[in-house]
Amino acid sequence: MYILSSSGNEDFSTALSNVLGCSVVSQEKRRFPDGEQYIRVTGDLEEEDVIVVVNGRNEISFFESLLSLEAVRGLKPRSIIAFMPYFSYARQHMRYMDGEAVSAKVVLDSLSLYADCIVSVDVHDSSVSKLSRLPFRNILVYDSISRYYSARGIDIVISPDDGGVERAAEIGKSLGVKSANFEKVRIDSRRVEMKIPDDLSLEKKNILILDDIISTGGTIMKSVDIARDHEPGKIFVCGIHGIFVNGVDEKISSRVDDLAVTNTVKGRYSKIDVTREVASSLKGVLNGIRA
Repeated sequence: MYILSSSGNEDFSTALSNVLGCSVVSQEKRRFPDGEQYIRVTGDLEEEDVIVVVNGRNEISFFESLLSLEAVRGLKPRSIIAFMPYFSYARQHMRYMDGEAVSAKVVLDSLSLYADCIVSVDVHDSSVSKLSRLPFRNILVYDSISRYYSARGIDIVISPDDGGVERAAEIGKSLGVKSANFEKVRIDSRRVEMKIPDDLSLEKKNILILDDIISTGGTIMKSVDIARDHEPGKIFVCGIHGIFVNGVDEKISSRVDDLAVTNTVKGRYSKIDVTREVASSLKGVLNGIRA
């Protein structure tokens, strides 16, 4: 088994290789004078299983990943897993209006040209998997998150909206505490108000606000403000994927007792290491391919 990393995923790839006990494949990367990317994968991968760690955070890195996948395919491996820790473009998984591009399908179709299986971590919308031509595995890293918060005295796990109810419930169950979600009440055609359920008391309770992606941070900061109004104990904020646009991570961190995200996207607040949980799932995927 071998692992190949795209730019930006080197740390995660190295950690995976250490857990799985395999080598990271070397690549020659350069650019032609006109700026086009050149990729050459070095090493004998014939009849080997290869995990290509795909970076979809920006278009340049994603195209580099596609070049790496094509190069690996040319070396005749036994299998190729396209592992995309953070599945970008997942929000557009259907046409909401005529003429829109289904970006999630474009990503999946591109990866399916070269891989045998696609794997990601806590995809924003699970219906993305229905668009895949290949077997698609969505890894949920609830055990890693529960371990991180097990000694922090959490009393309630709260999702900012009803889309994360199941996630909050699973983490709450693992921690042995109750879970809930903020409710959205429509004020008029343009305004929606967030509130805690009427039967939920936060007073002097340590709460964990849990979301899948923290990008602009607007929903999280609004959730924190609402929670503060109910005089809780400590407030912890957790996201699976920390994108943190325009330095919003510092703004959130200054308003809570602890901010933590997983290491699917590298950053200052990537405190929750999901490597072992991901490695275990990848082993299962490989066993299924080999069977």
